[in-house]
Amino acid sequence: MLFNRDAVVQSAAGEVKLRFRHPTVPSHARFIALALIFLGASRSNLAESNRQLAQRTNEAQLNLGKAQDQRDKALLTQSLFLADLGRQQSEKGNAVSGMLLALEALPDANEGIQRPYSPEAEAALFSSAYSQRERMVLAGHQTHVPIALFCHDGKRIISASGDGTARVWDPATGRQIALLSGHTGTIRAGSIVIDPTL
Repeated sequence: MLFNRDAVVQSAAGEVKLRFRHPTVPSHARFIALALIFLGASRSNLAESNRQLAQRTNEAQLNLGKAQDQRDKALLTQSLFLADLGRQQSEKGNAVSGMLLALEALPDANEGIQRPYSPEAEAALFSSAYSQRERMVLAGHQTHVPIALFCHDGKRIISASGDGTARVWDPATGRQIALLSGHTGTIRAGSIVIDPTL
């Protein structure tokens, strides 16, 4: 028996039209059924969206962790480099530069500097601190200081600078006692004359 395809399609279409014209199910029930189908599809889509969001969040956290690990490795390498430079400076007799380089390689919560701790940097810091020969900084000159002299009794220091000034210091406290100004250029030499009448 041969089927006529067009006849079957027309017959089925007629049945569908007939069912919608003369429904056996009330229209509000059909609406509720459609709403439930839509709600089920929405929940399914929402669940899939939540699953995808959770997956992306996990991937982002993994990537963030990897990035932080790489950053910490780079900072630790930098800390080792700075610690070695600090040690070299200290060995050359420049303990202050050695300490500054070692401090740069260490974390500092007070300053908000977050980096991994390096025991090598701490060792370089202590090594530089123990080899430091400077006792204080006499601050005041605006440019280089080509000359500094101690009095014979060790109670005064005289310094002269490219800023045209000479200064007298108390070596016990580092306090400036006097400022001698008026020179028009750099003071390159000086001497201390002891006057027994003073």
